[in-house]
Amino acid sequence: MDGRWIIELDRKEKKYLYQQLAEAIRREIDTRSLEEGEPLPSIKRLAKELKINPATVVKAYEVLEKEGYIEKKLGSGSFVKDRETQILNFASGTPSYDFFPVEDFKKIINDVMDNDGARAFEYTEGQGDRALRVALKNYIQKYNIHTNEDHIHVISGAQQGIDIIVKALVDQGEKVMIEKPSYTGAIGAFRSRGASLIEVPIKNDGLDLKYLESILVEEVPKLLYVMPNFQNPTGTSYSTYQKHRLLELAEKYGFYILEDDYLSDLSFYSKDSRTLKSLDRHHKVIYIKSFSKIFMPGLRLGFLVVPEELQEAILEAKLISDISTSGLLQRALKEYMERGMWERHIERLKTMYSRRFDLALDLIRREFPEEVVFKAPKGGLNFWFQLPKTFDFTKFVKDLEEQGIRIARGEYFFLTPPEEPSFRFSIANVDEEGIRWGILFMAELLRKAFRRKGRIEDREKQDLIL
Repeated sequence: MDGRWIIELDRKEKKYLYQQLAEAIRREIDTRSLEEGEPLPSIKRLAKELKINPATVVKAYEVLEKEGYIEKKLGSGSFVKDRETQILNFASGTPSYDFFPVEDFKKIINDVMDNDGARAFEYTEGQGDRALRVALKNYIQKYNIHTNEDHIHVISGAQQGIDIIVKALVDQGEKVMIEKPSYTGAIGAFRSRGASLIEVPIKNDGLDLKYLESILVEEVPKLLYVMPNFQNPTGTSYSTYQKHRLLELAEKYGFYILEDDYLSDLSFYSKDSRTLKSLDRHHKVIYIKSFSKIFMPGLRLGFLVVPEELQEAILEAKLISDISTSGLLQRALKEYMERGMWERHIERLKTMYSRRFDLALDLIRREFPEEVVFKAPKGGLNFWFQLPKTFDFTKFVKDLEEQGIRIARGEYFFLTPPEEPSFRFSIANVDEEGIRWGILFMAELLRKAFRRKGRIEDREKQDLIL
């Protein structure tokens, strides 16, 4: 380093050293202490100067490359990337590399390998490693979900879980109810199995219950798929009344509810982030939980809690999908949970994401024009916006992309595109500085668009008068 910028790492800080290093370099790039195209110190040199392991530098550089701050050039090292090509990816729901507990999990993996040796790579039961299922049973008891480990199935992520449920329960052409809008992956899974989908609109406190009951009176679908806490994509949380009423309807009409517990862990202001499964007294809820949005998505681990009468069908469908989920990763996750690391990780995650959430919410409330329809979520990672039918959404998206800003177009979350344009904005993968800059730029675009639209409408009114 040439003295223009100084990096200080605090080994007593809760953040990992690679995170501190990535933050320090990111700050230097944002403040222009490091210019575009400027080379970064070599891994060996920086590790020596900071008296840290070279692997720490490698991980920090990987984080910065993922975020679009730096780029690798074969044979030449790493360089500050042209800022115009940096991407602020508000479309992605994948957590930032910064939040991955890499060092802790690496230690756990090594411990499992040392203790279990080759046995760590054996096939586990199709239902999942029993020791992990016991750990998961104990974990969900803290959320008032009481079950037996025999009713828990370890799966390779929520997507596989949904596919297994559909394969086991839904025949070609049978009806399945989904939220409107809904998770695109679930829509794809249901469609791939030939299910006939019925959309039930989401209101401010959950599903449109009158519309739902009108469906049930005519014909009872096999399944209702919902995300009751911080729904994807809208961020909506179901009210306490909604949750109890859905369970009453499931019992009355005899259908199952597939509850996708997407992000109930990231509750910031909700008064009731209980799961449906914790309230289920008649065993009508199939509970699915993935760790991809709150842990490390590449692990592809999650689990199902299944009613007794569905056990055999679910297990058969799971075995058709794959023989078993990675034994090494299951053993490692079991150790991670039993050592109390999981609870510490979740608390740390909530602290970091709550800062992003509050920043985004404050900026949106202050900067977005009133023409944008928006309801503040009470937790999670997503913000949902609806725009007037006449808004030039295509131009808006194009202008954002030219500045390296990506959003998720609302039409992706519907069976058929709605007339009113909408979009989802996720804070999962962008740091606080990126959130601030992205929202301010987006707000200015929106204000300009509505001012321009207002001038056009004024001219049209004047033409009518003349």
